[in-house]
Amino acid sequence: MRRAPWRPPFVVFMANEKSILGEALADLAPYYRQVIFFGLFINFMVLTPSWYMLEVYDRVIHSRNALTLGMLTGMAVFIYLVMESLEWVRRKMLREASQAFGDALQTRLFHAAFEARMKVVDFPIQQVFSDFRAMRECISSPAILALVDIPYVLIFVAAVFLIHPAWVDGAGRYCAAERDCRL
Repeated sequence: MRRAPWRPPFVVFMANEKSILGEALADLAPYYRQVIFFGLFINFMVLTPSWYMLEVYDRVIHSRNALTLGMLTGMAVFIYLVMESLEWVRRKMLREASQAFGDALQTRLFHAAFEARMKVVDFPIQQVFSDFRAMRECISSPAILALVDIPYVLIFVAAVFLIHPAWVDGAGRYCAAERDCRL
């Protein structure tokens, strides 16, 4: 008995598949620009606990002023509320991007899968729609937000390092020593 040569499984090809998918992904660019823009402010607001603790230990502990502590706490809570509101807006933008992506490709994908099913009886049509759903879910996933935030992490870790008391104290001592040397 002779076996038939192995052939790869049938794959759905849409006319101009790169341009169709490329256009659908290019249409998402405005959504992602807004997500990145809001990410700058959100990640800046993540520095709130560091700022809060610096202010509490610098101003409140020494003065023992409850009004200052209340104002700092109120400002920190307000910043957290704004940060969470912006995060909610970012997640909503990603959901809208996912919906726009689905709307752009859903009809074309359905017709291409239907035609493929008519040509090949055992065509895995469920797999096509499952892959499409996974792609839509990926566009709006929290992992995308994490990837967008990676560049900001490096910037703000450097900022926290620069405002660390030991670094500021060392820089202050260096500047004081330089002034003493010049005199």
